[in-house]
Amino acid sequence: MITAELIQKRASELGITIDGGTAAKLFAYYQAVERTNEQFNLTAITTPEEFLERHIMDSMICASRPEVSGKVADVGTGAGFPGAVIGIVKDVDLTLIEATQKKVDFAAMELRMLGRPCTKIHARAEDAARSEFRETFDCVTSRGVAALPVLLEYCVPLVKTGGYFIAMKGAGAFEEERSEKAEKVLGVELHEVIHYVLKNGVKHDLIIYKKTAPTGDAYPRRGDRIRKSPL
Repeated sequence: MITAELIQKRASELGITIDGGTAAKLFAYYQAVERTNEQFNLTAITTPEEFLERHIMDSMICASRPEVSGKVADVGTGAGFPGAVIGIVKDVDLTLIEATQKKVDFAAMELRMLGRPCTKIHARAEDAARSEFRETFDCVTSRGVAALPVLLEYCVPLVKTGGYFIAMKGAGAFEEERSEKAEKVLGVELHEVIHYVLKNGVKHDLIIYKKTAPTGDAYPRRGDRIRKSPL
């Protein structure tokens, strides 16, 4: 069973300090996801133990990074992971980007009810990156399932020069999927790869890139071209 006290304890075990009020908000968000998941599908992860580790703690590790600051966007936020957790534990100017209307509406509404307002964008990342949001964020996060070259083209055009993109991926993804061509074309350099293991034994990586130059106007391409011909 998940409780606010357990969330605070697990965060402490990971070296992350949160106060009781923040833990209570994370617990309230968990309850909202659990309740709403009965009405429409937000997440396939429903057992409390898995939810705690794979959603809350996984997102907390990302949120705790110093690069996650200022104006932050979470791409493909889904049920709000890591975006909602970032919005709860960090004082940032948060934007949630999600192609499914119900999901982004849910996450934004629950954050607002918890006193953590955010901007919501109902759009695909490649479309958002060709709008007024292009190159406006200090940090962009994504726990996407796409391969790194695809994820980079979706997300990097949203990051301002000097900002960061953080990809949350399974262990070994960087070694298996890295595309130096994508990094060069899109204007980023590898900053750091952080390996960690959740309590349930799942191994994950944070792959952190720094934006070193503006992204050329040709990118991002249309979504179908990105997927069919990754950089």
